[in-house]
Amino acid sequence: MQKHRVWVAITVTWLFVLFNIERLNESINLASFVYVLATLLGVTMLLCRPVRNLPISLSVASALVLFVTIKCLFANGITSANLHLTLVEAFSIVLTTFLAARLGRDTDSFSDAAKQLMLLNLHRRVPNNRDAEPGMQREIYRARCYERPLSLVTIRPETDALPDSLSCLIHELRQDLTADYALGRIAELLMSETKINDLLSYENGQFVLLLPEADRDAAAQLTTRLQGRIHEMFGIRIETGIADFPNDELTYSGLLHRAQPTEEIALPTSAEQSLECEALQLA
Repeated sequence: MQKHRVWVAITVTWLFVLFNIERLNESINLASFVYVLATLLGVTMLLCRPVRNLPISLSVASALVLFVTIKCLFANGITSANLHLTLVEAFSIVLTTFLAARLGRDTDSFSDAAKQLMLLNLHRRVPNNRDAEPGMQREIYRARCYERPLSLVTIRPETDALPDSLSCLIHELRQDLTADYALGRIAELLMSETKINDLLSYENGQFVLLLPEADRDAAAQLTTRLQGRIHEMFGIRIETGIADFPNDELTYSGLLHRAQPTEEIALPTSAEQSLECEALQLA
């Protein structure tokens, strides 16, 4: 967010300078069409997504060609006498085009982030512990009746300390969107990495996984795999805890209490990899 505000401030400042440049320096007398062309290019970049999604170099080159064409056909042309002024005019066109394209792309990123977050919340929603508890109680009762192994795992991502590896807009929106976005992506990952009969819930920054037919060793293997996958995708650390039935506890509340994370799991920095603006810069 802060970086986006800086670019907005730079753009506003530049537009003020551009449209008051003759007052700031009387020796500079830009052609009238320069103001019109700069305005049209800026508006086009802000309103037309396919145009601003073109490579910046191509957009700038096209703006320069258009400027030179208009300068030669409708103005005084380019001569050695007005070369200095022509360079100032060209710079004005280029900078306006670049800033408008940058702001337009940032706006697209905001929109894409909001859409992605909405989809994750609507279609990848994980039930809270209260809603999931009856199903987990049934699995524990079944394990007790048939003397089958069962494990409960807790997973707590450190979304309040996301590193710079979540780059681009994810990092810029850390205060507002990153935590919710990362939790949604982690929920998606957990659902894809677990079996169909495993039960998953979420509450207060912590995921709870109930793993029927899984002893402590199997649960430990799963948490190790999840730690690696989460670190590979996001570069963040997670805290985990494991409790198995019937060795640790016999009830759901007892298993949940025993499975609370007691220490932080530090993941190897060699696996650090940025998310590279996934889903936030679709264009």
